[in-house]
Amino acid sequence: MSSEQTCQPSLAGSWQLSICRTCRPGSSSELAPTAAMQANATLLHARVQDDTLGSSHFGTVVIPTLTAMAEGRGSRMENFLPALVAGYEVGGALDGKLTERATAAGFRGTMVFGTIAAAAAAARFLGLPAHQIASAIGMAASFTGGTLQSFVDGTDEWRFQPAVAATLGYATATFAASGATASTYSLDGPYGLSGAFAGAAGALAELPGSLGREWEVERVRFKPFPVAMFNQSVVHAAQALRGRIAGLQPVRISVELHPFEAEYPGIALQGPFESSAGALMSAPRCVALTLVDGAP
Repeated sequence: MSSEQTCQPSLAGSWQLSICRTCRPGSSSELAPTAAMQANATLLHARVQDDTLGSSHFGTVVIPTLTAMAEGRGSRMENFLPALVAGYEVGGALDGKLTERATAAGFRGTMVFGTIAAAAAAARFLGLPAHQIASAIGMAASFTGGTLQSFVDGTDEWRFQPAVAATLGYATATFAASGATASTYSLDGPYGLSGAFAGAAGALAELPGSLGREWEVERVRFKPFPVAMFNQSVVHAAQALRGRIAGLQPVRISVELHPFEAEYPGIALQGPFESSAGALMSAPRCVALTLVDGAP
C-alpha cells in the first residue's frame, strides 16, 4: 500500500488482514504507528504459522513494532537490525529462563516476554542510551501479562495478544524516551517479573552474563504447518506414518510428547471443535487430519 492510499485494515471471517502501513505524516491517509502495529501483528499471528523461540513468537511482535516505527517516525534505519536483534535476545533470554514456570502458572510467553522484547527493540531503534532502554524494559515488565485459557476454550484472545504486546512495548519506549524511570528490580525482584509470573524471584541473576555470548537468535525456528508449535513434530511423525500404513485400518495410534508440551493448554483436546482456534492446538486433531489429508 503506498503512502497516498487510505489505510483501512479489515478483519474478515477468514482472519485475513490487509497489510497496513503507516502513512506519510500530514497526508489525508495518515495512520498512527500503533494502528499499523496492531493490524500487522494480528495478521502475522492469525494463521499461527510464524517463528518460534522457546514458547514465544517474537517475530509477530517485534517486526510489526519496528516496521511501523520505521515508516511512521523516520527513525535511523541503521538501528533497525540492532533493534531487531535486541528484541529477540532480550525476549528469548527471558523465555528460556522463565517460560516453563510461567506456563505452568497459566501465562503465555508470547504476551509476557513479547511485550518486553518489543520494548527493548523499540528503545534500541530510537537510539536511547542504556539507562533509558533499561527503563523501557522495566516498565514493560510491570505492564505485561496474558493467559492461556483461550487455547482451552477455542476462543480468539490469543490471536490479538501480539498486537497488544507490540503496542505496550512501543509505549514503554516512548515513556522512557521522555524521561520516565522503572524499578531496578522490575525483572527479578520478589514482586517483579520472575517472582510474579514464575514464582522464581532471583532466577535471572546470571542472565546478564549470557547476553551477547549465548545468542538466542540461533534458536529461532519457523513453523512449516499452521498449527501449534508443539504439534509440528506430531505432524511430521504422522506424515511418515501415513505412508507406512497406507491401505491398513489402524485400531489405535499413540502419541507421546515431552510433558511440558503434552500439558500445554489445548494440546490434549479431542473435540468436537467449533473453531480453528481449538483444532490447531489439538495434537489428536492434527494427527487425524494429517493421516487423512497428508497435512493439517
